[in-house]
Amino acid sequence: MNNNLILESSYIIQLPFPPEITAKDFINRRNPDRFSAKGPNAFFIFRKEIVSYLKKNNLKFKMQEVSAIAGRSWKESPPHVKTTYKLIAEEVEILLNKVRNKLNYATERMNMFPIIQHQFVDLSSQTQFYEQNLYTPEFEYESINSESIIDENTVEENINPPRTGYNI
Repeated sequence: MNNNLILESSYIIQLPFPPEITAKDFINRRNPDRFSAKGPNAFFIFRKEIVSYLKKNNLKFKMQEVSAIAGRSWKESPPHVKTTYKLIAEEVEILLNKVRNKLNYATERMNMFPIIQHQFVDLSSQTQFYEQNLYTPEFEYESINSESIIDENTVEENINPPRTGYNI
């Protein structure tokens, strides 16, 4: 095991109080695809603050070392510091719920009022119902009066005429 890792992981960082990070910072930096995911807990917010502190002071550590430092620092933090980070975590969750509700409302509205897509039918390729061929080689239909085909009341009946009196 690397001796530097042991020494660096024994560091304890006391962050400035009150924390510089706010719940809105987490929401603003969050990828919109991750709004449905649970918000960070108090320790993750604390760890994020340690990473920011290390970057500001140009201190470079491996993430494994940062995690060890964050864990030790969290353990040694006074209760009022932990409580503050817990409040920030709760506020992040409240803001995430508000964002989720807005997204759900927008989705529901889109489902209630879908965009109507018009389907255009090419009428030039369709033959009119009274021009149908009423005689096919397989079937012989009863004679149908062509005037009754045009009658609006019997359109459905005459599009598919009954097959009575045919020979097979």
